[in-house]
Amino acid sequence: MHCLEDGAWLPVYEVRGNFPYCFIGDGLLKSSSDRVTMLSSKAFADGYLEVEILENTRSGVVQSDGVPRFTANAGWFQFTARVTAMDDVSDAYFVMRYDKLGEAAFSCRSIGDMKAGQSKVITLFKKLQYEMPEQLHFYTGMEEIRTNLVPSSYTYRFGDFYLEPTAEQVPPDMVASLH
Repeated sequence: MHCLEDGAWLPVYEVRGNFPYCFIGDGLLKSSSDRVTMLSSKAFADGYLEVEILENTRSGVVQSDGVPRFTANAGWFQFTARVTAMDDVSDAYFVMRYDKLGEAAFSCRSIGDMKAGQSKVITLFKKLQYEMPEQLHFYTGMEEIRTNLVPSSYTYRFGDFYLEPTAEQVPPDMVASLH
């Protein structure tokens, strides 16, 4: 996660409440979620989170000719998940990525410290217009944490999200061709 501040992409170090704080070398700078972007991730922090989605509901969608279309009025997005730490994680936060008419938009929320085996329920209740919820990512400090939703490295190509296959996901005869 990075925030655009004064023409530079600064890494997000933590989220307090709903606000990302960027690392500026000798301190932290408060930013906002409309300045956030998510870059491709090849490295992850230690730890693993198991995420169970309990509710993922978006209102304000009407059907027309079999194609979902959004109403002109804003709708609501209700998201609830149970997050279980497999390892101790400090100062965790999550980021929901939305597609907003081809552009990315983000919501950031703090989770706090989690001990191995501990579960927390996270929620997002947000007013949306044309945003469509797409991805959920978890971080500690400036590093992403692996989850069952994002188990491997990924890239963005022209705004599209692609998980990169790990050795476990690739047939043995193809592993050598990936290196």
